[in-house]
Formats: sequence, C-alpha cells, structure tokens
Amino acid sequence: MATSGTIGSTVVATDVVLAHAFRRCGVSATAQTPEFVEIAQECLFFLMLSLASRGINLWCVDKQIMDVTSGKEVYVLQEL
Repeated sequence: MATSGTIGSTVVATDVVLAHAFRRCGVSATAQTPEFVEIAQECLFFLMLSLASRGINLWCVDKQIMDVTSGKEVYVLQEL
C-alpha cells in the first residue's frame, strides 16, 4: 500500500484548532473568554483521548491475501 510519507508530520497548534471551531460555531473573537478557551481545550483533549482509545488504527494495517498451497512449508513475506 502506497502512502504519502507525511503521516504524523503535520502539526496544527491547539489555539488554531480552537479558533476555527469558535468561528464555525459563530462565536465572535470578543466573546471568547479565557474560561471558554480553557473549556474548549479540555473538550478537545477528551475528544482526542476517546479517539485514541477506540482500538487499532485500521489505516495502519496492510492486508495482503496469499494463496496457500498444499505441501508448501515455507512462504516468503516481502514488504512492498
């Protein structure tokens, strides 16, 4: 399976994510109090925590199907 090689290299600051979230919700910059920002940071943390604990990341698994031949004892596995 081909990949772009950029997995895990993209970094987005938390404040940028929260600023976009506030804008999408229609919250103006003047209405963003430190309390709202702190609550938003905690909610983002809890969301990321729940996404990380959902189990194996299937996009990391490379599934390949091989034919099994009767009498063949050794199969050579190659990384693509």
